[in-house]
Amino acid sequence: MVVKMYGGIAGNATNQMCGATSLIINGCANYGIIKSEHSLAGILGAQSSGVDCIIKNCYNVGDINVKRNTAGILATNNGIIKNCYNIGECSNNSDDMKYVLAYKNTGIVTDSYYLNEKLEDGTIIDENFMKTQEFVNMLNIDTESKENTGAYVIDTMGINNGYPILKGLLELYK
Repeated sequence: MVVKMYGGIAGNATNQMCGATSLIINGCANYGIIKSEHSLAGILGAQSSGVDCIIKNCYNVGDINVKRNTAGILATNNGIIKNCYNIGECSNNSDDMKYVLAYKNTGIVTDSYYLNEKLEDGTIIDENFMKTQEFVNMLNIDTESKENTGAYVIDTMGINNGYPILKGLLELYK
């Protein structure tokens, strides 16, 4: 079996490859530039039907260079993406999809954002807004459970150029 789906954290979630029927990716970040000729994303390349997949509290800042099907978090989403963000540029996408979370999305995306996204209330999620406490608060709230995950903090140390970072990462740099 030749798999042509790549991700900064994992390539392809399929039950034929790993025998699993569920996968949770929690608290990951990709900073690397990724290049490929096939489906590609900053966190997970693809998720096949038959595998329940949840990606939460993850972000991508690395640029993604691929000829097709590229996204910041997950190229093909049939599962759940929540409390994630992307600022890495997806090179092959049109301008309105340059920073998209999922290229092919038949799953659920909640409490997740990408650079230059326009929200329903008209708010533009631009670089300046993404570096505020208000944005960190948006990332930390799980609207389904109303729980404050506390996963993200303001980048006070310049680790991520001012964008929110995972709380655990800040602990490592202290």
